[in-house]
Amino acid sequence: MDQHFQVRIRSVLSYAVRLVDMYTRGTPFGSSLSVRLANHPQVPVCKGDGWYIFTDLPDGIYTLTISSLEYMDQSVSFSTTGSTSYSERIIYLHPSPTYPFKVGDFLVRGRACVEDGSPAEGAYVQAVISYERDAPVRLAEDADKEATELIVASKKGQVDLADAFLLETPTCKGTIIRFAGPPSGRVYPLTEPLSFAYPRGTVLLPLLETNCDDRGEFVVALPLFLEKTHARMKIEVRQEEAAGFAELSIQAGTNHSIGIIQMNRPK
Repeated sequence: MDQHFQVRIRSVLSYAVRLVDMYTRGTPFGSSLSVRLANHPQVPVCKGDGWYIFTDLPDGIYTLTISSLEYMDQSVSFSTTGSTSYSERIIYLHPSPTYPFKVGDFLVRGRACVEDGSPAEGAYVQAVISYERDAPVRLAEDADKEATELIVASKKGQVDLADAFLLETPTCKGTIIRFAGPPSGRVYPLTEPLSFAYPRGTVLLPLLETNCDDRGEFVVALPLFLEKTHARMKIEVRQEEAAGFAELSIQAGTNHSIGIIQMNRPK
């Protein structure tokens, strides 16, 4: 007489990560996307909508590496313990110079070199947008020093939590801010308390971030809400102690090339 046995294998969720296209705010292109652990052979399970799942990882510290032709490479570290709890996070992927942008997308392209003329591979790129008129996001109330939340007025509706901003006035030093979670009405929690006080009406200047590729090239993809905006952009490229700068006038719906930014060390 044949005997039949039913075996159930239970997996424990260790880590979950959702990858989001920073430009479209949607699921990233998957044709060349590689999501791997640098120090463990397990391959994650792709659950759709950008989610990748790791199960049954031994206790330890892991490095997650993300590489793709369409996005800049990223790596993040996380740890696991023997408890039943798990961790999860969202990672925003920044478009690389080879990203399949569409005709009419609003882009600024450039290239950075170090002092000897070689490409500034991996250099950090920061672009800040300031407005000639009609800034879309402002403080709706005064913000005190050490404030942990801001009351924001936005013409585009709810502010995207992926966005970073620069708070700056002629009399207040600039502070980079990021929002820690969804708002309650117009009240947005901050990832870090403010270092300075800012008055009502202070403009939140969009701050865009990316890196140079192995050729020193970079692309800044401007937010879609700038569709009808005329503005100025200040670009800073940094790598260790070297830095380079550029400034240009931008108009929505057009592409810009700023050529080469020469990086120099302070003398």
